[in-house]
Amino acid sequence: MTVTYDKKSYLNNTPIRSFYLDIASVPSMKGVTGKTVTVPPECENRIDLFSYQQYGSSRYWWMIALANADIIKDPIWDFRSGMILMVPDKSKILDEFSTLR
Repeated sequence: MTVTYDKKSYLNNTPIRSFYLDIASVPSMKGVTGKTVTVPPECENRIDLFSYQQYGSSRYWWMIALANADIIKDPIWDFRSGMILMVPDKSKILDEFSTLR
C-alpha cells in the first residue's frame, strides 16, 4: 500500500509506508448532504455519544468530524455543546467510502 506523506513530514523521505503514520490526505466530505443538528449539553466533548444519538452507533463519529472539519480540528476538545453541525446521511457516506479501495 502506498501512502503519501505531507512534504513537511519527517517521514516523507523514509521507506516507511504505513497508514498509521502521518497521513497527509484525508477524504473530502464536500458536497455531502445531511441534516443540521445542534449539539446537546450531554454530548460536550463526546462526539462518540453524539454519533450514537444520531446513528444508533458510536462507531460513526468520524463521519461527523470529517463533514465538519472546518470547525472540528480535535474531535474531543473542539466538540462543544451548542455547536450547529451537519450530520451526513450515513448510507450515502458508507456507500461512497466502500468504493475507495
